[in-house]
Amino acid sequence: MDDLSCNYAKSHRPSCGLCDDCEILTANSLPMKAFASSRALVLLPFAAAFIVLATWVAHYGPHWPNRDSYAYFFELDRLAEGRLHFLDLLVTRNNEHPVAFHYAVAMLFLKIFPGNVWSIVVANAILLLAFAGLVYATSRNVLPNYRTRFLLACLVCAAILNGSQVSYLLWEFQIWFYIDLAFLALNIALIERYGLRAYPLVALLCLLATGSEAQGSFLWLTAGAHILYLSHFGKNSGKRLVGVLIFALHVTVFLVATWLLLHGQYGSAPQSAASETGQGVMQRLALGITLVGGGFGIRNPSIALPLGLLSVAAWCVGTVFALRRRFALSIDRVAFLISGTGLLWIAAFTVGRGSFGIAWAFGEFHASPLLIPFFAGIGCYASSIAAERGTGRYALSFLLSLVCVVPMVSAFSFGHERSVWLRVNSLLAASAECGKEVVPKNVRLELSGLEGHDNLYGEVALHREDLCSNQPDLSAAARLLRMPPYFADLAGEHPDAKDALQTLWYVYLTHGDLRAAFPFFSPTLAQDLLRWAIADAASGSSYEKQTLGVYGSTYQSLASASRAQ
Repeated sequence: MDDLSCNYAKSHRPSCGLCDDCEILTANSLPMKAFASSRALVLLPFAAAFIVLATWVAHYGPHWPNRDSYAYFFELDRLAEGRLHFLDLLVTRNNEHPVAFHYAVAMLFLKIFPGNVWSIVVANAILLLAFAGLVYATSRNVLPNYRTRFLLACLVCAAILNGSQVSYLLWEFQIWFYIDLAFLALNIALIERYGLRAYPLVALLCLLATGSEAQGSFLWLTAGAHILYLSHFGKNSGKRLVGVLIFALHVTVFLVATWLLLHGQYGSAPQSAASETGQGVMQRLALGITLVGGGFGIRNPSIALPLGLLSVAAWCVGTVFALRRRFALSIDRVAFLISGTGLLWIAAFTVGRGSFGIAWAFGEFHASPLLIPFFAGIGCYASSIAAERGTGRYALSFLLSLVCVVPMVSAFSFGHERSVWLRVNSLLAASAECGKEVVPKNVRLELSGLEGHDNLYGEVALHREDLCSNQPDLSAAARLLRMPPYFADLAGEHPDAKDALQTLWYVYLTHGDLRAAFPFFSPTLAQDLLRWAIADAASGSSYEKQTLGVYGSTYQSLASASRAQ
C-alpha cells in the first residue's frame, strides 16, 4: 500500500489497524482557513441540488394519489376501525414485497397531513438529499484538498439528480426506495465512524429496511460485509470473530428473507412479456447490463447496452484501483459498498422482473432509480483517483466523472416528459373527483390508476374531503376534461356523434402515447386527433377496439360529412 493511502487510512480510522507501521504525515492536511473555504465551496453543489429538487417537487409533485398509493388509505381505515393490528401490518405485502415499515412511514405522514400525498413526495426528495450528504460526509475526510472535495460533492449531487428516477421521486408510493437509500448511507456512516459500537442501530436499520420492499433486505449483506472487512484488519482477535459471526448472521437473515420473498404471492406479468420467459443466464446478464445503460435515460436497447458496458467497465476500473489500496481509504469503501448495492439491486430486478421484458422496464425506467448509488459510487471512485498525482490519474478521474455526470444530462428529457405526465394526470384525476364536471367512473378509475380495483377506489369517497382540500388550482384541468371547442361544434352539428367524440377525448386523456403524439399545446390537437381516429376506424379500430371500435362507423361518417362540405 502506498504512503498516501496508508497515511489517509490511519488519520481517518486510527483504530482500524490498517497502517500500524506508518507514520502520520501532515503535509496534505488543510490549514484552518483553507478548510473553512473548502467547506463553503462544497456547499455549492448541495445548495444547487436542493434548489433543483425543491423546484422540481414544488412544480411537478402530484397532489392526488395514484395506483398502489390508495393502499395507504385502505390501511388507515382499517386502523381507525380497529381491524389493523401490529401482526397484520407486519405480514402485509405488495405483490411479493414486504411493506410493513414502508406503509407505516407513509401512514404516519397521512395522519400528520391528512390527505396530503405531496408531503410524502417532499420526503422522497429530503431522503435523496440526505443520502448524498451522508455519502459525502463519510468520504470527504481522506481527500487532500478542496478541489477533490468539491469534485466529490459535484459528482454525488449529479448522481442524485438523474432524471430517469422521476417515476419514483414524484410518486408517493415509492418512498420505500428513498428510505432504503438513506438507510444504506446511514449504516455505512455509522460503521465507519463507530465500528461495532454502532451495531445495534445498524441492525435495527437493516430490520426496518427489510420491511421496506425487497431491496431493503440487501442492507444486511452490505452491513455484514462492511463489518467483516473492518474487523478483519484489527489486532483484536475477539473482534475478528465477532465480525465473522455478524457476517454469517446477516447472510443467514438475507437468505431467509429471500426465501420468504420467493414464496410470497405475486401478481402476473404483462401479456406482452409472456414471450420473454425462460431466459438463460447470458440473456439475463445482457438484460442487466442494458438496464444499467437505461440509467442514461435511453430507451433504445441497442444504445443502452454499450452504455451499460461502459458504465460497468468504469466501475471495474475504480474497484481495481481501490483494491490496489486494499480499500484502505474510507472513500473507496463507501464507493464499493454503495455501487455494489446498486448492482445487486439491478441483479435482483433482472431475476425478479426479467420476464416482463426490456420494453416494460424502459417504459417508465423502473430499474433506473436503483442505479443512483451505482453512479454515486463511480463518482466517489473518480474523486479518490483524482487525489493521486499524475496526468494519467487525472485523465482516468475525468473519464469516470463523465460516466457519473452524463446520465444526469442525457436523462433530463425523459425526466421532464415524465414529470409533466405525472403532474397533468394528478390534476386531471383531482378535477374529475373534486370538480363539477361529470366524468364517467371508468375514466376516473383510469386517471387514478385503479382500473380493475374498485375496492381501492372506494377510498376516494371516504377521504374525498381531505384529498380535495389539498389540491392546487384545478381550473385548467377542469377545462381539459371538457371536449375541445372543435369537438363541441361537431357534436352540435352531428348530435349522434357526441358520445363518439366524448369517448375519443377521454381515451386521449387517459393514454400517454396519444398525449405524447398529440400534445396539449398543439393548436390543431382536436383536428389531428379526429383524423387519427378516422384512420384507425378505417383500418378496423385496432386501438382500444372495445372502446373506440364501437364508434368506428361514426368516425367514418364524420369523415364523409367533412369531405362533402
